[in-house]
Amino acid sequence: MSTAVDNLAENLASASIENPAQAQQEAISASAAEGRRLYIGNLAYATTEDQLKEFFAGYDVESTSIPVNPRTNRPVGYAFVDLKSADEATKAIQNLSGQDILERKVSVQLARKPEDNEKKAAETGDKERGTGRGRGGRGRGRAGRARGGQRGSTGAAEAAPLADVTNEANKSATPATDAKADAKSAAPRAPKQRGPPEDGIPSTTKVMVANLPYDLTEEKLKELFAAYEPVSAKIALRPIPRFMVKKLQARGEARKGRGFGFVTLASEEQQQKAVSEMNAKEIEGREIAVKVAIDSPGKEDGTEEAAEGEASTNGTNGTTTEAAPAAAA
Repeated sequence: MSTAVDNLAENLASASIENPAQAQQEAISASAAEGRRLYIGNLAYATTEDQLKEFFAGYDVESTSIPVNPRTNRPVGYAFVDLKSADEATKAIQNLSGQDILERKVSVQLARKPEDNEKKAAETGDKERGTGRGRGGRGRGRAGRARGGQRGSTGAAEAAPLADVTNEANKSATPATDAKADAKSAAPRAPKQRGPPEDGIPSTTKVMVANLPYDLTEEKLKELFAAYEPVSAKIALRPIPRFMVKKLQARGEARKGRGFGFVTLASEEQQQKAVSEMNAKEIEGREIAVKVAIDSPGKEDGTEEAAEGEASTNGTNGTTTEAAPAAAA
Protein backbone atom coordinates (compact mmCIF):
# COMPACT_ATOMS: atom_id res chain seq x y z
CA MET A 1 0.00 0.00 0.00
CA SER A 2 2.76 2.46 0.94
CA THR A 3 4.48 1.89 -2.43
CA ALA A 4 1.24 2.59 -4.32
CA VAL A 5 0.64 5.75 -2.28
CA ASP A 6 4.22 6.92 -2.87
CA ASN A 7 3.83 6.38 -6.61
CA LEU A 8 0.58 8.35 -6.65
CA ALA A 9 2.18 11.19 -4.70
CA GLU A 10 5.15 11.22 -7.05
CA ASN A 11 2.88 11.33 -10.10
CA LEU A 12 0.90 14.16 -8.54
CA ALA A 13 4.05 16.16 -7.87
CA SER A 14 5.20 15.77 -11.45
CA ALA A 15 1.78 16.53 -13.03
CA SER A 16 1.80 19.36 -15.55
CA ILE A 17 0.22 22.63 -14.48
CA GLU A 18 -1.28 22.76 -17.94
CA ASN A 19 -3.42 19.70 -17.17
CA PRO A 20 -5.37 20.53 -13.98
CA ALA A 21 -7.95 17.78 -14.66
CA GLN A 22 -5.24 15.12 -14.51
CA ALA A 23 -3.79 16.66 -11.36
CA GLN A 24 -7.23 16.65 -9.73
CA GLN A 25 -7.81 13.03 -10.72
CA GLU A 26 -4.49 11.98 -9.24
CA ALA A 27 -5.25 13.89 -6.04
CA ILE A 28 -8.56 12.03 -5.78
CA SER A 29 -6.83 8.69 -6.35
CA ALA A 30 -4.21 9.50 -3.71
CA SER A 31 -6.86 10.48 -1.14
CA ALA A 32 -8.87 7.30 -1.80
CA ALA A 33 -5.75 5.10 -1.67
CA GLU A 34 -4.78 6.58 1.71
CA GLY A 35 -8.28 6.01 3.13
CA ARG A 36 -8.95 9.74 3.57
CA ARG A 37 -11.74 10.17 0.97
CA LEU A 38 -15.33 9.71 2.16
CA TYR A 39 -18.52 9.11 0.19
CA ILE A 40 -21.67 10.71 1.64
CA GLY A 41 -24.83 9.08 0.28
CA ASN A 42 -28.58 9.81 0.54
CA LEU A 43 -27.82 13.53 0.50
CA ALA A 44 -30.68 16.03 0.11
CA TYR A 45 -30.42 17.78 -3.25
CA ALA A 46 -30.63 21.21 -1.58
CA THR A 47 -27.48 20.62 0.51
CA THR A 48 -24.76 23.21 -0.02
CA GLU A 49 -21.01 22.81 0.48
CA ASP A 50 -21.18 25.16 3.47
CA GLN A 51 -23.78 22.90 5.10
CA LEU A 52 -21.62 19.87 4.30
CA LYS A 53 -18.59 21.52 5.94
CA GLU A 54 -20.71 22.42 8.96
CA PHE A 55 -21.76 18.74 9.21
CA PHE A 56 -18.07 17.81 9.39
CA ALA A 57 -17.24 20.52 11.94
CA GLY A 58 -14.66 19.16 14.37
CA TYR A 59 -12.89 17.16 11.68
CA ASP A 60 -9.87 18.30 9.69
CA VAL A 61 -11.50 18.74 6.27
CA GLU A 62 -9.20 19.13 3.28
CA SER A 63 -11.84 19.54 0.55
CA THR A 64 -15.51 18.93 -0.26
CA SER A 65 -17.33 18.39 -3.53
CA ILE A 66 -21.00 17.90 -4.47
CA PRO A 67 -21.17 16.47 -8.03
CA VAL A 68 -23.89 17.60 -10.42
CA ASN A 69 -25.37 16.05 -13.54
CA PRO A 70 -23.57 17.93 -16.35
CA ARG A 71 -26.67 17.82 -18.57
CA THR A 72 -29.02 19.41 -16.02
CA ASN A 73 -26.56 21.07 -13.63
CA ARG A 74 -28.53 19.59 -10.73
CA PRO A 75 -27.03 17.74 -7.73
CA VAL A 76 -27.16 13.94 -7.94
CA GLY A 77 -27.70 13.13 -4.27
CA TYR A 78 -24.21 12.36 -2.96
CA ALA A 79 -20.96 14.12 -2.13
CA PHE A 80 -17.29 13.55 -1.34
CA VAL A 81 -15.23 14.83 1.56
CA ASP A 82 -11.43 14.53 1.78
CA LEU A 83 -10.01 14.60 5.31
CA LYS A 84 -6.39 15.20 6.32
CA SER A 85 -5.82 11.67 7.67
CA ALA A 86 -7.22 8.14 7.56
CA ASP A 87 -7.78 8.28 11.35
CA GLU A 88 -10.02 11.31 10.91
CA ALA A 89 -11.94 9.46 8.18
CA THR A 90 -12.47 6.43 10.44
CA LYS A 91 -13.78 8.61 13.26
CA ALA A 92 -16.12 10.47 10.90
CA ILE A 93 -17.59 7.19 9.62
CA GLN A 94 -18.22 5.95 13.16
CA ASN A 95 -19.72 9.20 14.45
CA LEU A 96 -21.56 10.73 11.48
CA SER A 97 -23.05 7.86 9.47
CA GLY A 98 -26.81 7.84 10.06
CA GLN A 99 -26.91 11.48 11.21
CA ASP A 100 -29.22 14.05 9.56
CA ILE A 101 -28.43 16.71 6.97
CA LEU A 102 -31.56 18.70 6.04
CA GLU A 103 -33.78 16.01 7.62
CA ARG A 104 -32.14 13.19 5.60
CA LYS A 105 -30.15 10.41 7.28
CA VAL A 106 -26.92 10.21 5.32
CA SER A 107 -24.49 7.33 4.97
CA VAL A 108 -20.79 8.04 5.43
CA GLN A 109 -18.31 5.49 4.11
CA LEU A 110 -14.93 5.21 2.46
CA ALA A 111 -14.98 6.09 -1.23
CA ARG A 112 -13.70 3.45 -3.63
CA LYS A 113 -10.49 4.04 -5.52
CA PRO A 114 -11.20 4.94 -9.18
CA GLU A 115 -9.29 1.92 -10.48
CA ASP A 116 -11.25 -0.46 -8.22
CA ASN A 117 -14.57 0.91 -9.43
CA GLU A 118 -13.55 0.69 -13.10
CA LYS A 119 -12.42 -2.91 -12.60
CA LYS A 120 -15.74 -3.84 -10.94
CA ALA A 121 -17.73 -2.21 -13.72
CA ALA A 122 -15.73 -4.10 -16.36
CA GLU A 123 -16.13 -7.44 -14.57
CA THR A 124 -19.88 -6.95 -14.14
CA GLY A 125 -20.26 -6.04 -17.81
CA ASP A 126 -18.32 -9.14 -18.90
CA LYS A 127 -20.46 -11.35 -16.66
CA GLU A 128 -23.73 -10.00 -18.08
CA ARG A 129 -22.54 -10.43 -21.66
CA GLY A 130 -21.48 -14.01 -20.84
CA THR A 131 -24.84 -14.99 -19.36
CA GLY A 132 -26.81 -13.43 -22.22
CA ARG A 133 -28.74 -11.10 -19.89
CA GLY A 134 -29.56 -7.51 -20.59
CA ARG A 135 -32.38 -7.69 -23.16
CA GLY A 136 -34.39 -4.51 -23.50
CA GLY A 137 -34.93 -2.43 -20.38
CA ARG A 138 -33.42 -5.00 -17.95
CA GLY A 139 -30.07 -5.02 -19.67
CA ARG A 140 -30.05 -1.29 -19.89
CA GLY A 141 -30.76 -0.85 -16.20
CA ARG A 142 -28.22 -3.47 -15.10
CA ALA A 143 -25.53 -2.09 -17.36
CA GLY A 144 -26.21 1.35 -15.91
CA ARG A 145 -25.86 0.03 -12.37
CA ALA A 146 -22.66 -1.82 -13.21
CA ARG A 147 -21.23 1.27 -14.81
CA GLY A 148 -22.26 3.51 -11.91
CA GLY A 149 -20.74 1.34 -9.15
CA GLN A 150 -21.03 3.23 -5.89
CA ARG A 151 -23.32 5.91 -7.32
CA GLY A 152 -20.39 7.76 -8.74
CA SER A 153 -17.94 7.30 -5.84
CA THR A 154 -14.95 7.63 -8.14
CA GLY A 155 -13.36 10.86 -9.15
CA ALA A 156 -14.18 10.19 -12.80
CA ALA A 157 -17.89 10.21 -12.03
CA GLU A 158 -17.63 13.81 -10.84
CA ALA A 159 -16.57 15.05 -14.27
CA ALA A 160 -17.88 12.51 -16.79
CA PRO A 161 -21.36 13.06 -18.29
CA LEU A 162 -24.10 10.58 -17.39
CA ALA A 163 -24.59 8.88 -20.76
CA ASP A 164 -27.38 6.52 -21.76
CA VAL A 165 -26.40 2.86 -22.22
CA THR A 166 -27.77 0.73 -25.05
CA ASN A 167 -27.26 -2.94 -25.83
CA GLU A 168 -27.22 -3.28 -29.62
CA ALA A 169 -25.75 -6.79 -29.48
CA ASN A 170 -28.87 -8.21 -27.83
CA LYS A 171 -31.47 -6.81 -30.22
CA SER A 172 -34.06 -9.38 -31.25
CA ALA A 173 -33.87 -10.65 -34.82
CA THR A 174 -37.67 -10.44 -35.16
CA PRO A 175 -38.54 -7.82 -37.84
CA ALA A 176 -41.53 -6.53 -35.84
CA THR A 177 -39.38 -6.02 -32.77
CA ASP A 178 -36.69 -4.31 -34.84
CA ALA A 179 -39.31 -2.00 -36.34
CA LYS A 180 -40.53 -1.01 -32.87
CA ALA A 181 -36.97 -0.41 -31.71
CA ASP A 182 -36.26 1.73 -34.78
CA ALA A 183 -39.41 3.75 -34.18
CA LYS A 184 -38.38 4.41 -30.56
CA SER A 185 -34.87 5.42 -31.54
CA ALA A 186 -36.22 7.68 -34.30
CA ALA A 187 -38.48 9.57 -31.88
CA PRO A 188 -36.80 9.74 -28.44
CA ARG A 189 -38.84 11.21 -25.64
CA ALA A 190 -37.80 14.77 -24.89
CA PRO A 191 -36.48 15.15 -21.33
CA LYS A 192 -38.53 17.20 -18.93
CA GLN A 193 -37.26 20.74 -18.58
CA ARG A 194 -35.91 21.57 -15.15
CA GLY A 195 -35.17 25.04 -13.92
CA PRO A 196 -36.40 28.23 -15.55
CA PRO A 197 -37.87 28.14 -19.08
CA GLU A 198 -35.39 29.31 -21.70
CA ASP A 199 -37.86 31.90 -23.01
CA GLY A 200 -39.02 32.89 -19.52
CA ILE A 201 -39.75 36.45 -18.46
CA PRO A 202 -38.66 37.93 -15.09
CA SER A 203 -41.74 38.52 -12.97
CA THR A 204 -42.52 42.01 -11.73
CA THR A 205 -44.43 40.93 -8.62
CA LYS A 206 -43.52 37.35 -7.69
CA VAL A 207 -40.56 36.05 -5.72
CA MET A 208 -39.32 32.49 -5.43
CA VAL A 209 -38.37 31.36 -1.91
CA ALA A 210 -36.00 28.38 -1.54
CA ASN A 211 -34.72 26.24 1.37
CA LEU A 212 -38.03 26.41 3.21
CA PRO A 213 -38.96 23.91 5.95
CA TYR A 214 -40.80 21.00 4.34
CA ASP A 215 -43.81 21.32 6.63
CA LEU A 216 -44.26 25.08 6.14
CA THR A 217 -47.82 25.98 5.12
CA GLU A 218 -48.91 28.51 2.52
CA GLU A 219 -50.52 30.60 5.24
CA LYS A 220 -47.26 30.73 7.16
CA LEU A 221 -45.30 31.59 4.02
CA LYS A 222 -47.68 34.48 3.35
CA GLU A 223 -47.24 35.67 6.94
CA LEU A 224 -43.46 35.73 6.53
CA PHE A 225 -43.88 38.32 3.77
CA ALA A 226 -46.63 40.29 5.52
CA ALA A 227 -44.52 43.47 5.44
CA TYR A 228 -44.50 43.42 1.62
CA GLU A 229 -48.26 43.32 0.92
CA PRO A 230 -48.54 39.67 -0.19
CA VAL A 231 -51.40 38.83 -2.54
CA SER A 232 -50.97 35.05 -2.53
CA ALA A 233 -48.49 32.31 -1.60
CA LYS A 234 -47.99 28.87 -3.10
CA ILE A 235 -45.87 25.96 -1.84
CA ALA A 236 -44.47 23.42 -4.33
CA LEU A 237 -45.73 20.07 -3.05
CA ARG A 238 -43.93 16.76 -3.16
CA PRO A 239 -45.22 14.47 -5.93
CA ILE A 240 -46.87 11.45 -4.31
CA PRO A 241 -49.30 8.75 -5.55
CA ARG A 242 -52.98 9.63 -5.58
CA PHE A 243 -53.83 7.00 -2.98
CA MET A 244 -51.37 8.63 -0.58
CA VAL A 245 -53.06 11.99 -1.10
CA LYS A 246 -56.38 10.42 -0.10
CA LYS A 247 -54.82 8.77 2.95
CA LEU A 248 -53.33 12.05 4.13
CA GLN A 249 -56.69 13.77 3.65
CA ALA A 250 -58.47 11.02 5.58
CA ARG A 251 -56.01 11.38 8.46
CA GLY A 252 -56.19 15.16 8.35
CA GLU A 253 -52.45 15.43 7.69
CA ALA A 254 -50.91 18.10 5.51
CA ARG A 255 -48.94 17.18 2.41
CA LYS A 256 -45.27 18.12 2.72
CA GLY A 257 -43.63 20.63 0.42
CA ARG A 258 -40.50 20.32 -1.70
CA GLY A 259 -38.64 23.08 0.12
CA PHE A 260 -39.55 26.03 -2.08
CA GLY A 261 -42.52 28.18 -3.02
CA PHE A 262 -43.70 31.45 -4.55
CA VAL A 263 -45.15 34.64 -3.13
CA THR A 264 -47.00 37.22 -5.25
CA LEU A 265 -46.62 40.74 -3.89
CA ALA A 266 -48.59 43.93 -4.50
CA SER A 267 -46.04 45.70 -6.70
CA GLU A 268 -42.60 45.58 -8.25
CA GLU A 269 -41.36 47.94 -5.55
CA GLN A 270 -42.46 45.52 -2.84
CA GLN A 271 -40.94 42.63 -4.79
CA GLN A 272 -37.51 44.29 -4.97
CA LYS A 273 -37.71 45.25 -1.32
CA ALA A 274 -38.55 41.66 -0.32
CA VAL A 275 -35.63 40.27 -2.34
CA SER A 276 -33.27 42.77 -0.72
CA GLU A 277 -34.44 42.34 2.86
CA MET A 278 -35.63 38.71 3.09
CA ASN A 279 -32.83 36.93 1.22
CA ALA A 280 -30.60 34.94 3.64
CA LYS A 281 -33.06 35.36 6.52
CA GLU A 282 -33.18 32.42 8.95
CA ILE A 283 -36.56 30.67 9.14
CA GLU A 284 -36.87 27.77 11.62
CA GLY A 285 -33.14 27.15 11.48
CA ARG A 286 -32.90 27.43 7.68
CA GLU A 287 -31.34 30.27 5.70
CA ILE A 288 -33.86 30.97 2.95
CA ALA A 289 -33.03 32.26 -0.53
CA VAL A 290 -35.35 34.86 -2.08
CA LYS A 291 -35.09 35.71 -5.78
CA VAL A 292 -37.18 37.21 -8.56
CA ALA A 293 -39.38 34.48 -10.10
CA ILE A 294 -39.25 33.68 -13.81
CA ASP A 295 -42.62 33.44 -15.59
CA SER A 296 -43.28 30.98 -18.40
CA PRO A 297 -44.76 32.59 -21.54
CA GLY A 298 -48.52 32.85 -21.12
CA LYS A 299 -48.25 32.72 -17.31
CA GLU A 300 -47.17 36.27 -16.69
CA ASP A 301 -47.99 38.32 -13.62
CA GLY A 302 -51.60 39.04 -12.81
CA THR A 303 -53.11 35.63 -13.55
CA GLU A 304 -54.24 33.17 -10.90
CA GLU A 305 -53.36 30.37 -13.33
CA ALA A 306 -49.73 31.41 -13.15
CA ALA A 307 -49.65 31.07 -9.38
CA GLU A 308 -51.38 27.70 -9.55
CA GLY A 309 -48.93 26.48 -12.18
CA GLU A 310 -45.96 27.38 -10.03
CA ALA A 311 -46.77 24.89 -7.31
CA SER A 312 -48.50 22.17 -9.29
CA THR A 313 -45.70 21.65 -11.82
CA ASN A 314 -43.05 21.34 -9.10
CA GLY A 315 -40.57 23.51 -10.96
CA THR A 316 -40.52 21.55 -14.25
CA ASN A 317 -42.61 23.38 -16.84
CA GLY A 318 -44.37 26.11 -14.86
CA THR A 319 -43.14 29.31 -13.33
CA THR A 320 -39.90 28.91 -11.43
CA THR A 321 -36.69 30.75 -10.66
CA GLU A 322 -33.19 30.69 -12.02
CA ALA A 323 -32.08 28.59 -9.08
CA ALA A 324 -35.11 26.46 -8.26
CA PRO A 325 -33.81 23.73 -5.92
CA ALA A 326 -34.49 20.03 -6.11
CA ALA A 327 -35.87 19.16 -2.71
CA ALA A 328 -35.46 15.74 -1.12
CA ALA A 329 -37.87 13.19 -2.46
